[in-house]
Amino acid sequence: MSAAAVAAVAAAGGFEVRAVGSEEELVAWGALCARGFSHRGGAPTRFYDKYRVDPTAALAATRVVAEHSSGRLVGSVRVFARTWRAGGDAVAVAGLGEVCSDPDYRGRGIARLIMDDAVRFCEEDSGAVVSALHAATAVAPLYAQYGYTSVRIPYAVLRLDGGDGGGDGGAGAGWRSPSGVDYRARELTSTAIAHEWERLAVLHDAATARLGVTGTTQRDGRYWATWMPYVTAGALFIVLETGGAAAEGAVEAYACIAKKPDGFKLIDFGCSADVDASAVAWLLRFTAAAAIAANAASDPASSPLVPPVVLLPAAVPRGLHFDADVADLGDATRDDAGWMLRPLAGPAGRRADESRVAYTALVDAAAGGTFLVWQSDSF
Repeated sequence: MSAAAVAAVAAAGGFEVRAVGSEEELVAWGALCARGFSHRGGAPTRFYDKYRVDPTAALAATRVVAEHSSGRLVGSVRVFARTWRAGGDAVAVAGLGEVCSDPDYRGRGIARLIMDDAVRFCEEDSGAVVSALHAATAVAPLYAQYGYTSVRIPYAVLRLDGGDGGGDGGAGAGWRSPSGVDYRARELTSTAIAHEWERLAVLHDAATARLGVTGTTQRDGRYWATWMPYVTAGALFIVLETGGAAAEGAVEAYACIAKKPDGFKLIDFGCSADVDASAVAWLLRFTAAAAIAANAASDPASSPLVPPVVLLPAAVPRGLHFDADVADLGDATRDDAGWMLRPLAGPAGRRADESRVAYTALVDAAAGGTFLVWQSDSF
């Protein structure tokens, strides 16, 4: 649908569809999103704060539906500019997030106005060749009507009883591998992530290559310094270093585990090209046990999962060739089926060939179980 057609449909209902126009309106947009997603809880300013830490955020890509008579913002979608890895290439992706409507205006066609404009913007103005979003099951049929196709990210269950010293000791605990290499765990704060991002970035890229996955986000220094500390706040971020407690060694891997509604989940990860898989398994178990213990200490009144479930993308145990006693790969009900993809041919189809190649690479990766978007990179 063209911009003129979207505008005509909106006007017929007493609305207009446009970009956020000012800093003041951006604050109002954040408040709208908080109302639209009130069922999820969280700070009222969280969407404004998230916008501020996103190095690619732009007012022009923050789209709203406004009521003509009052000027009230009643619908939202933000287009996230990202670069994914697909088939060995860097692919420009237009991610849709913050898709919501004011609860007082639901049932008046706001969702369709939002999506009509979002798809038009992605095709004409984003410069991307693929659009992506993560949808709840209830609204996936709406997105399918706009050409989005569902893909799955398989997940595995981490076994916590491996007998490798995974334990629930505090950060700084150590472990000796069967080959005699000493390792220790160290927790990183949000500030430390921003300061140590260069080492973490090397490990993240190395893990992408080692796991053989497609779809991971390419991160630059600004992304590491602002976005990553924000999205991992509240999670447990542990690095694995060689050497004993008194020695300074190399950082060989990191794991970030957060409490989610469906259990504890590995939301970000990196490892060197040659770190031993047994050391990574120890790091994952250590981080999981520490995250579970920290959650119990911070919220003792919560109902704990019995036993606690720790999920990690199946690409990790497969790519690192973990033994069966480390991770259970057999439960497809744990998979993330919320991601949806759409090719973007661009104005007058000028990017059709490039889009077809990129979209096919992503869909084929999903069919082969190697499509992966880390939750820390979700829109």
